[in-house]
Amino acid sequence: MGGPPFNVPQGVVSLLFLSYLIGTWTSTVAGRLAERHRRRRVLISSALLMLAGAAGTLIVWLPAIVVSLLLFTGGFFAAHSVANGWVPIRARTGSAQASSLYTLFYYVGSSVFGYLIGMLLNAAGWSAAVGGIAALIAVAVASAMLLLRPDPKSRPAR
Repeated sequence: MGGPPFNVPQGVVSLLFLSYLIGTWTSTVAGRLAERHRRRRVLISSALLMLAGAAGTLIVWLPAIVVSLLLFTGGFFAAHSVANGWVPIRARTGSAQASSLYTLFYYVGSSVFGYLIGMLLNAAGWSAAVGGIAALIAVAVASAMLLLRPDPKSRPAR
């Protein structure tokens, strides 16, 4: 954003990190929604919110990019909090170990795929990076739809 076409000063660009604050709100809301509307549904909806946010960053208009960043960040933290909270519930034994493994794979996956998306960004530009991110989100949504049964302990919507 510091370069063309936006030429936003670096101090203003750094304020975009405040978008992480939306994650404190969306993770709390996602937890409440997961109890009322089933975790699987909230997880998938949160991932789709991320997808919408990622796609929105392709719009070359600064307000749209800021809103898209908020959508992506909010969706990410909502999905992460639901998944992270679901792991010990789903584990039949060793819930602490299951949580540890989730955290391990979360950081390993974000490191490996962050690196690969960065390589894609350098090689082919922002649109390709967004395409790579969208593909990862699509894999996550498809995996959730195919592999995760709705949690019988969460209450269905009334």
